[in-house]
Amino acid sequence: MKRWAEWIGAGVARGLACLAALILVACDGDGSVCHIQTFGTIPVLNQKGIPLVRGTVNGVPVLFIVDTGATFSLLAPGMVEMLHLRDLHATMPLQGVGGTIMAEAVQADRVGLGSGIAKDVLFLTGERGFGATLPGGPPIAGLFGGDFLSHYDLLLNLPHRMMALYSTSRACETPHPNWPMPYYKVPISYARNNSTAVLVTPALNGHSIELQLDTGASVTLVTREQALAAGVTAAALAADPKGHVRGIGRERTETAMHRFDSFALGDLAYAQPRLEVADVLHGLLGENFLRHHRIWIPHAYHWMLVQPVDAPQFSGGTRMTGGGTDHPMQ
Repeated sequence: MKRWAEWIGAGVARGLACLAALILVACDGDGSVCHIQTFGTIPVLNQKGIPLVRGTVNGVPVLFIVDTGATFSLLAPGMVEMLHLRDLHATMPLQGVGGTIMAEAVQADRVGLGSGIAKDVLFLTGERGFGATLPGGPPIAGLFGGDFLSHYDLLLNLPHRMMALYSTSRACETPHPNWPMPYYKVPISYARNNSTAVLVTPALNGHSIELQLDTGASVTLVTREQALAAGVTAAALAADPKGHVRGIGRERTETAMHRFDSFALGDLAYAQPRLEVADVLHGLLGENFLRHHRIWIPHAYHWMLVQPVDAPQFSGGTRMTGGGTDHPMQ
């Protein structure tokens, strides 16, 4: 039996062959051709909540969650027989908000997304389901995680209910979307122990914190340690309204809804946002931020572009005047 790392590598290599259209967009100085490969524009089906997209697995229509916060792509346990998946006889633990589950490795012969088809795609499957589907829609089979998404330039336009994945050749100049002004260039990094995890460092009450960009999180979540470092007292957190969040496991984690003085992501700043605080290991930049901003993440660079869309608010906070850039590549 192959080791798990070998299964992952083989699956990713074959998955990269799935992209569809080749488009001539530019030439560099020596005449090399720049190609962009794309799945095309992928509609996001739901107006609110964690983004859902249509796909197929071995020809069976399904829905997928798009989850940049998940390290691996996952399938619900009941999907193995329904989708005619191959058992690879390998298991591994997965840990997240809500606990740890044991997951088994399976392989799909063909996965369809947008205008592309991927072959021999790896998934993990465990005890977690993914909830009810949309009315009249196919089942939610699982989620696309970082092992799949991180190989492409990712465009998230959740305010307009669409996303896209791109892969560019070496001859291409620095990629960027054709957006009107203003938009903001924000530094990003990647976790040491997880190269698929996109990290940002916003200022919370003027104090720098680290959050993972997570389309699979319904809320932006600040750790208790981060809140205390930003000047919030334990007594204030104890007095805040309480809620709960769930993640990959069955356990629920209590949260406190706290109103902070400010939240700034680069030059994009908000006054008086109410954010959830929990005693967890990692903070998350979640769907309640992403549903009001367009995001462009070129996977080979250590920055992303962010553009506010629709109402100038984030989690009850009002956007303060900031300097969007006309020259984001400078």
